[in-house]
Amino acid sequence: MKIAFITNPSVQCGVSQYGLSIIAALQDFSRNTVISYPLAGKQDFEAAREDIAAADLAVYNYHPNTLGFLSKADIRSTGKPAVGLLHEFDYVTAYTELADLFRYRIVSDPSLASRLPGLWSVPRIVPQIPVAAPANDIFTIGTFGFATQGKNYDEIIRFAARHFQKARIRLHIPNSFYCDKDGKYARQMVDDCRKLADDRIEIEFSGEYLSEEALVRFLAANDLNMFLYDDQPGRGISSVLDFAVAAERPLALSQSTMFRHVRAVAPELFLDISPLERILAEGTASCQRLKALWTPKNAANALDGIFEAVLADFARPRTHRVNTVLTDDLRVALQPREEEMKQLCPTIFIRKIPRANVQQAFVLEQVERHAQPGDAVLCVGYNDDTAYYTLQEKGYTIDAIDPEFNTDLDGFFKQYHGKRYYDCIFSTSAIEHVADDETFISQIAQLLAPGGIAILTMDFQEKYQDGAAIPAADKRLYSTARILGKFVPELHGCRLLDVPDWNEYEPDFDHDGCRYHFATLVFRKNAEVYDNA
Repeated sequence: MKIAFITNPSVQCGVSQYGLSIIAALQDFSRNTVISYPLAGKQDFEAAREDIAAADLAVYNYHPNTLGFLSKADIRSTGKPAVGLLHEFDYVTAYTELADLFRYRIVSDPSLASRLPGLWSVPRIVPQIPVAAPANDIFTIGTFGFATQGKNYDEIIRFAARHFQKARIRLHIPNSFYCDKDGKYARQMVDDCRKLADDRIEIEFSGEYLSEEALVRFLAANDLNMFLYDDQPGRGISSVLDFAVAAERPLALSQSTMFRHVRAVAPELFLDISPLERILAEGTASCQRLKALWTPKNAANALDGIFEAVLADFARPRTHRVNTVLTDDLRVALQPREEEMKQLCPTIFIRKIPRANVQQAFVLEQVERHAQPGDAVLCVGYNDDTAYYTLQEKGYTIDAIDPEFNTDLDGFFKQYHGKRYYDCIFSTSAIEHVADDETFISQIAQLLAPGGIAILTMDFQEKYQDGAAIPAADKRLYSTARILGKFVPELHGCRLLDVPDWNEYEPDFDHDGCRYHFATLVFRKNAEVYDNA
């Protein structure tokens, strides 16, 4: 297949530098044809639009500072699947980061285990450059990075003063295109470091922007490389470690979330776990192991698999999707289910708003697809639910709860958690009426048996913000960000059944002075996983 890779051509930028590494890995090892499109502004995109549209899919090396000039309409205008390569996220924000722009997203964090189809993690790319051991006259500690807050270069000076009678500190702080073009902040940081040093600590400073090979050789010339970043929740992976691992020198790290991917596989490199003596004794073994794991070839192979999955999902008919919005094409496809409900429970059916019946029709279709009569099934909110009554008429035995008649989900959960598990749980347009929707989702997930499936619908409006107008009976409407950010973290041992596309469609339902539509949420409990997962 033909892959268009869109990135900003700026060189002095970590995001752009990482994009160049991805391009090189794909061009060297991918089984696909990869063409790079450097875009410095909207005019470059307009000039390249037709060529990008001629590719099978497009990958956007996206950060608001580098490609922020592209709108969702721009990205969709090519008519091809768009994959966003993300850079600023942590385990909490990864599910929502840029979900408004990209249905398919890649995070460059190999430690992220995604509960969300359409969000993939890939290996880091460590340059495979041969290096040799240094021969320094005094113990030499190296570090590098841009002159941004939280790098704590001064703490490295203090650390050296505590641990060595004499040491050399090599600070490489290049100018940054986006935050320090003239090097002013870098020079200030170095001046602050010099003020801390006494005659036992020698400081070397360099600020030119190095090539990948030159940077690795700078790091390989040190007896120890050290990065003492602050913990910065919400930040992505720092690429400095790709080069430090490539240098194959002893490596000492703070417990910053920006190094989380290394902590998952080499905890011995962290100073809160290993004293300096142990890190030095371990030598180069940890970096050599990581360098062999995070190769350009491994990254390219992973990306090729993702590209194939994206194309296969993009080609799926709308009527085969289960995490979507229920627009008119699905109303047509689900018309036979509406007729069943009308025949089997006509008294209730006639009381429903006609254009809202698609929700019960969807639930009915999914329950019959995934559950058999005799399976343990739970309906949460059965008052006037035509899907529930139709399933009863068709022979399903269903436990049913509703605060109008017996109990709400919270009361049921407190009574039966650990005592009952269900093969299927469904809830039609109930969640927008409950006070604590996150607990609602969490309790459903915990009540599922291994392999069990949950099927929900909800009132949805992608542009909804707290405080906006809503139907009188609702407590809120839902958006992609709320579903992914609030619900996915509560899916104990569960995973969405397919890639969601909730934000791709315009509202088509009017009620109580509001215009919105209906979203579906379908997820499955992993096999052999219970609620302590």
